[in-house]
Formats: sequence, C-alpha cells, structure tokens
Amino acid sequence: MILRFLKIGMVLAALIYLGLAGVIYARQRDLLFRPDPTRVNPSSLGLDRVKEVLLNPPDKPNLIGWFTPATDETKPVFLYLHGNAGNLARRADRFGFLTETGAGLLAVSWRGYGGSEGAPSEAGFHADVSQALTFLNAQNIGPERIVLFGESLGSGIAVMTAAQTRFKALILDSPYDSIQSIAAQRYGWLPVRWMMRDPFRADLAAHQVTLPALVLQCRDDWLTPYENGRRLVDLLGGAKRSVVFERTCHAPPFGMGSGAAIRQFMTDIEAGKPIN
Repeated sequence: MILRFLKIGMVLAALIYLGLAGVIYARQRDLLFRPDPTRVNPSSLGLDRVKEVLLNPPDKPNLIGWFTPATDETKPVFLYLHGNAGNLARRADRFGFLTETGAGLLAVSWRGYGGSEGAPSEAGFHADVSQALTFLNAQNIGPERIVLFGESLGSGIAVMTAAQTRFKALILDSPYDSIQSIAAQRYGWLPVRWMMRDPFRADLAAHQVTLPALVLQCRDDWLTPYENGRRLVDLLGGAKRSVVFERTCHAPPFGMGSGAAIRQFMTDIEAGKPIN
C-alpha cells in the first residue's frame, strides 16, 4: 500500500512539474517581453526636434522610429535599442539628453511596442535593427557616425549588431551575457537552455566586437545581475570603459551619473583619447 501511494505521489509530482514547465514554455515570451503598445508623438513630450518615422518598406508592417538628424555632419548619431518594458515615451528624457548637444538619434520602437506592429522576438529585433540601419543609410548616415546604444534587453542586440559592423562606438546600459544564462539562474529547476526560443546569446558575439565601448552597471541590479554583465564585459574584444554605480538600480537615470559618463566617453572618443 505504501509503495502504491509513493508511486501515485511520484506520478502526481511529475505531472505537476510537466504542467508547470509546459506553462512556462508556452508563456516564455510573455515573461520576457513587456511591451506598452501606446503610440506617442515625441513632440507631445517636449522633443521638438524628434519626429516619428516609419522604418519599414511600404509592403511591410509598421515599424516606428523616433528620429532627429544631427545638427551637422561632424556629430554622431545614436541608434538607441531599448529594453524589454514600456515604450519610447518612457525614455523621452534620455533622448532629450543625448540630442541636446546636437547629436542625431534614431530610437527603434521594437515590433509590438509603441505603435510598431507584430510580436516581439529575438529574430524580429534583429530584423528591426536591419531596417533601422537601412533607414539611416538612406539619410547618408554611415556606420562610422553611428553610436550603438543598447539598454538592458537591447544591449544584447547591440552587441550582436556591433560584432558584424564597425560602428563609431558602443554604449551598453545594464547589459548581460545572455538571457538564457539569467533564466537558467532564476529557473534552475527547469531545463531552460533547451526551452528558450529567444536566448539572446550576446556572449557568443562579444569577442568579435572591436569598437570602443562604455559599459554602465548597477552593483545590485535586480533585473540584469551585475555578474552576468561583468562576464560580457570580459568578453568584449575592443577597448572598454566600465562605470559601476554602487547602489540598487537598473538602467540608472542619466542624472545619477551615467549621463556624465556618457558625455565624457563621447568627448574622449571625438578627441581620440584612450578608452579604458
């Protein structure tokens, strides 16, 4: 009798485990991507120089971008790849800061976010960046003027993009080695590495990145753990400058000190000073 109950208990435990695993597998993109689909006009947020543009060809679903050209051709253009939650409106203060000295900006609203059609996925994000680069090329803005800015989830796409093309520079805000690695740490009771549709393996591309890079991290980051980011930093193949904020935060506000670090980094890049 006891053996029978043990067998029944094991079967029930297995069914519960498989059920939970199945739910997480089916809903993994809902757990990873938290889009706000609200479409907002940048001028309503005080970004008078920034205009909404469509990045897609006429026969494709809408892909929204916020764009402002640089005040002259000596200025860089930031290609901003945002994180997993919210929309572009949530980053309006960042865009104002990045452009107030005359730099250009193209912020990509990932598919499924802020007026862009479609559903988010890693493969889809790569296609979105490709469309953004096509748009910039049509504006006669080449890679030598583009500073890739990857925020949180977007930092992985920035690293993988930078591994393929020589841009002006790379800025990574709250980066990670891979989403697969973070998920495996959080869901250690699951075979996460086999289950993930969108692993975001920035670690596999990092050694090919030879751009000068600025890395911004919080020591106690509740979303992209510090150690995961450090592993990525160690793998980057080019000159890199790391700024760590000794506090609990994620994607620290520019007023906290990251804005000053960005300004200094860009000043040193333009002056040809060593990045370390």
